[in-house]
Amino acid sequence: MFKSKKVRAGCVILSVGLLGWLYQMIGLWLDFRNVSPAGKLISINGHQMFVSASGQPNAKGTLVLSAGNGTSSPYADFYPLTEAMKQYTRVVTYERPGYGWSEATDASRDIDTITNELRQLLQQSGERPPYIILGHSMGALEGIRFAQLYPDEVSGLIMLDGISPEYARDTDMDWGYKMGWYMIEGAKKLGVLRGLSDLGMMNDSFKDMKDLPLSIEKLKVSMILKNANNRMMLEERKQFHKNGLKLLEHGKVGDIPVLVLSAPNNGYPNWREVQRELMSISSKATQKSYIRAGHYIHHDYPQDVNNRILNFIRSIPLQANAVKNS
Repeated sequence: MFKSKKVRAGCVILSVGLLGWLYQMIGLWLDFRNVSPAGKLISINGHQMFVSASGQPNAKGTLVLSAGNGTSSPYADFYPLTEAMKQYTRVVTYERPGYGWSEATDASRDIDTITNELRQLLQQSGERPPYIILGHSMGALEGIRFAQLYPDEVSGLIMLDGISPEYARDTDMDWGYKMGWYMIEGAKKLGVLRGLSDLGMMNDSFKDMKDLPLSIEKLKVSMILKNANNRMMLEERKQFHKNGLKLLEHGKVGDIPVLVLSAPNNGYPNWREVQRELMSISSKATQKSYIRAGHYIHHDYPQDVNNRILNFIRSIPLQANAVKNS
């Protein structure tokens, strides 16, 4: 009797799980059946990576936008910033493997692999240096590493509430963090997140940007339901410690201009110190703090962030190689 109850319970659980998985798969198909990327996919090291570019080249540099860890759709996340900046300069948004439209990869998620994927993507898509690399959160590490490896190709760095090499070095994924990560990933795969979204119960989390065009808002939500907490994002987190050590080993970026936009009260511990550490990365660093902003400053204060970035670009000295490349 008890055995048969266990068997029935197991069958019920298996059936519910299967139905949830089918619900998720059908939802993904419906989400993307008539949608085409607003950019192009380029093969980098055997996997497809997405890049979108707009605006005219600027001798000061092309603005390259690098999203933070876990931002499921960098294209949608940076859309308002791209629309504002493309009137003044060339803007490139790209998506790392496992993000947005980009395919997953088996390649390591160490900082050198990530940085060289970006460089190859820029080269193969026809974008020419110098670059002004804007990194949100984890993307700041990528910008710093790019400047360390290819200083002649970088005219400026923008840290959008970025994490410092010291913060990355000291970050560890404890069991509680891992458990929460896998729970969200499981809820995504079994259609639970999709169900909550369809019922409107995730609006505050998924639709956290004002005045987005409806098509971009839908894309943002669909990409969350497709990519949230995937393997690529987890592998990036696992590499934080080693990546931080590597950046610290190679030191500062000299006198490359750096703009640090900070949200010191965003809820992360010791975040003021993290932002001070970023300020020390260059001898020419300036900072603006947004006391009431969350980690996604560009969502909370889009107009001011846009203006700060534009003024920073205008302040960058014209490089000799920029004249030849423009």
